[in-house]
Amino acid sequence: MHVNQMFPPKGNFLKSEDITAPTHVTIAGLEEIDMDTETVYALVLQGMDKKLRLNKTNAETLAMMYGPDSAYWTGQQVVVVTEPVTFQGKPFNAIRLRNPNMYPPQGYAAGAAHVGQQPAQYQQQPQQTLQPPPAQHTGHQMQQPMQQPMQQQAQQAKSQQFAPPPIQAAPAQNADEDEIPF
Repeated sequence: MHVNQMFPPKGNFLKSEDITAPTHVTIAGLEEIDMDTETVYALVLQGMDKKLRLNKTNAETLAMMYGPDSAYWTGQQVVVVTEPVTFQGKPFNAIRLRNPNMYPPQGYAAGAAHVGQQPAQYQQQPQQTLQPPPAQHTGHQMQQPMQQPMQQQAQQAKSQQFAPPPIQAAPAQNADEDEIPF
């Protein structure tokens, strides 16, 4: 028998195992639930049987996206995802809420069939790969086209005869002159 069957969680809340891929949902409401020793808050998500027990991290994410007043969260779109976290030194997957603009609707979670079919504009399109500009090969090194003018200038400077200016000898001074000209 699985441990979760032996000790079922209080309340019907989502677990990270319930989320298999980023899932787009609409917030239907926020409920205050009295547990044995505490009051917890849970998001009711349209089309999902279980509620999402709200933790501080997800509440702050919602506040950043839709404002600090929870009255404005109802009717808003979110994406439910899981991500690895560490709590008390142990790794596990946590449920997180994300901005729907960061997760396009393609690839709905298998458990999210209630959301509906993918609209045609979101169906996967073949990706175009961008090619870098063609490099020009000169001798043993590859050079980009923009580097050519600089290299031409360097070659011209090397080809010019450079002679340092001649050193001029100081004029001879008389031995009886004590002055140093400045």
